[in-house]
Order: sequence, then structure tokens, then C-alpha cells
Amino acid sequence: MFDRKRFSKKIKDAKLTTASLFEKLEAMDIGITQSTLEAYRKGTIKHPPIDKLDIIADVLNCSIQDFFSDADKKREQIAVEEISSKPSKYSQSISNAFLSEYPKHTQQLIKKCLLLTDEQQKELLEHVEEMARKNMEF
Repeated sequence: MFDRKRFSKKIKDAKLTTASLFEKLEAMDIGITQSTLEAYRKGTIKHPPIDKLDIIADVLNCSIQDFFSDADKKREQIAVEEISSKPSKYSQSISNAFLSEYPKHTQQLIKKCLLLTDEQQKELLEHVEEMARKNMEF
């Protein structure tokens, strides 16, 4: 459920007022009024549109999930929608989380491989496969 207190806290954390947030949003021409923002903050509007909250979250440099207090299920749903709609925004974080599970030398190898062209990656993979086959020979 949308949590007006969390919403207000994120605005405050960004060192903004409703008026200054409105100015930023008005420049983006997203069709939201200052009175609508106030209604979100006061809880008069209980279910703000996700697309509007998504833009506001970008301006506040936070996740849309930060505006919701209810349960993990809703937060997970929002996270999936947010990541799906903006994969480039989250790809580095996801990659880092994935890589952190591996030893440092493996992390370095993967990062270096990502700098190669597709053709170079293919050649490297063939070379690694050949090395692995040789190591498996008795």
C-alpha cells in the first residue's frame, strides 16, 4: 500500500519541498499538479498511479518501492516492473551482486571478458574449453 509518510520522507531526504519537487516535475511536463503532490503527501489520494510514482522516484533518486509500506509481495511486484522497464538503470547493480559470489580472480576475469568483442569472447571461450579438456585428460 502506498505510504504517504514514506513518500514525504523521501521528499524531505532529497532536501526538497512539495513546491520544489513540483517545479522539477513541471519542467518534465508529466501532467502532475502541485495539489496532486500535496494529496499524495497527505494521503488524500491513496493509490497514486505507478507511472507517476516512477518518475517521482527518479527525480528523488530512490526506488518506487520506497513509497510502499505493505508487504514484500507488492514491493517485489514493483521491483520486477521497475527493473523490467529500465534494465539499463539496474544492470550494473545486478552484475555486481552476481559477481560478488565469485572469487576475486574470477570477478576480474569476467569483467575483462565483458570488454572484449563478441568474436574475441568466442575465441577466448574456445581456448578455455581446449585448456579444460587438456586438464581432464589422464
